[in-house]
Amino acid sequence: MVDTELIVTLAKTLIAVSWADGELTPDEITNMKETLGRIPDLPARQWMAVEMYIDSPVEDAERARLVAELQQLVTTPENKALVFQALDDMLTWTDEMAPEEQQAL
Repeated sequence: MVDTELIVTLAKTLIAVSWADGELTPDEITNMKETLGRIPDLPARQWMAVEMYIDSPVEDAERARLVAELQQLVTTPENKALVFQALDDMLTWTDEMAPEEQQAL
């Protein structure tokens, strides 16, 4: 089973990376919710914490903190596969990735 802390941090990190260019388009939001919906075991009560990141831009320092936290939480092959699948999904639904988003990844 995947750790809840990893799942929530992954969700927040994906959103933070999408905000790197200063905007979160309706298409990004829709596709992100679809991607996040495929992440197993995202607790409903944790979803509220994740939604805060959708509602307003994520500062560079917070994005860096989330990336560092995610890196520390990826401790098993299962966790690594989950993170890479989510990142792959993100790249698939992003038609054109802004340079800021590429750098954040």
